[in-house]
Amino acid sequence: MRRLACLIALCWLWLITGAAYAGDNALPAEFAQALSAPERMEIYSLEPTVIETNAAASFYGHKVLGHAPVAGDDMRTAAAEFSNAVKQWNGALGGCFEPRQALSIQYKTHRYDFVICFTCQVMLLYRDQKPGDEIGVTGSPDTLKALLIKLGVKPSNSDVEEERAREERWKKIEAAQTRWLAVMPPALRSTWDAQDPYEPIPDAAPFRAPLAKAIPDERERILTLLKWYGTDTDLWSGYSAYEDIPGDLLLDYPTARILEVAQSSALDNAQTEGLARFLAGWDFRKKRPNDLALVPPALKQTLLAHSLKSGDDDKKERARRAFSGD
Repeated sequence: MRRLACLIALCWLWLITGAAYAGDNALPAEFAQALSAPERMEIYSLEPTVIETNAAASFYGHKVLGHAPVAGDDMRTAAAEFSNAVKQWNGALGGCFEPRQALSIQYKTHRYDFVICFTCQVMLLYRDQKPGDEIGVTGSPDTLKALLIKLGVKPSNSDVEEERAREERWKKIEAAQTRWLAVMPPALRSTWDAQDPYEPIPDAAPFRAPLAKAIPDERERILTLLKWYGTDTDLWSGYSAYEDIPGDLLLDYPTARILEVAQSSALDNAQTEGLARFLAGWDFRKKRPNDLALVPPALKQTLLAHSLKSGDDDKKERARRAFSGD
């Protein structure tokens, strides 16, 4: 799982780029004054969905779920949340902006708007509806969500839903890699572990020699690669790049030889999947554009029937293009 952990870490590298500017992160004086002594305050519940800026349900281009005036202790609570988010900034800035809360404050003769995104740790400031500074923030939206509910405004929960979806995706990615590593020839594991975990597209070349040494029989080698390539998440697109290693290694053999081995063997489900995935793949079409004509009609029908059992529409369409001529 070392490579997977490193890939996850890469996904978060974008979130630490603001650390060097932490000392410069502060609200402009007039915005700080507006928060400390607001004359009127309105709180907004937003969805990050971008809509036309001039639309009636838009707040600086983001969908408005609702808004309400804030007064008394609630006003102080809201102001403190925005102010403290700036003070406790941890130096991280996200490469995104997905605001779900905002404050609009009238102070003296000006309007000050604070549009905050806790997920991406960014707050945008507007004075009299004109863009101002971008400020780093750190914190939780929970207090503001509770305040919105208290004021009868629906809060956005899409951040929670997105986090849950991300966790589910990572679980699936981890499970797919576990299955893939389980089918990898044991002799290749040390080669895999020696790969640079920060390289997004692993190189298949280092696997050739240890594979040939571990499985000297060419026929068995091809069957092993087909099985390895057929153990995945049932996706032929949108998968982790490392899954293409056995597919790249299969390209070392002439198509006719792969078909000969496949037709002279009782392929199991994973090997059938690997053969279908290989022949319908983008690399195969690009590097061997005429070789699908070598696949016998009966084998095409077998591979098509196998592929159409999938629940993935993209996979089924790729199989139809490769094996039915549609």
